[in-house]
Amino acid sequence: MVAATVALTATVSALERVSSTVVRVDLDTAVPVGFLPGQYVHLTVPGTEAKRSYSFANSPGVSQKHSFYVKLIEGGVMSTWVGNRWLPALMRLARNTSPSANGNSNAAHFT
Repeated sequence: MVAATVALTATVSALERVSSTVVRVDLDTAVPVGFLPGQYVHLTVPGTEAKRSYSFANSPGVSQKHSFYVKLIEGGVMSTWVGNRWLPALMRLARNTSPSANGNSNAAHFT
């Protein structure tokens, strides 16, 4: 039996550079999402039609908070979105610069 595809919108709640080539992306959903070990989602890269598949990095179960690890690859569509848009924005935010000044959307989509 194939599960139905459900599209959800998620908000980036945190980013953490865990190494020189990997960023942890934390997403919050308005409704709880359940998953089992090994399951993954297709994340739509904001501002594009591109989708990338990522396994859940947090513990399985039902939650509204989900973590994913993104390997930064030069020229990669998700890497570019995370690396060029979010990391600099967070660095500005850490310096008490208004986050609304960057004009970036923080919505990603689960499918």
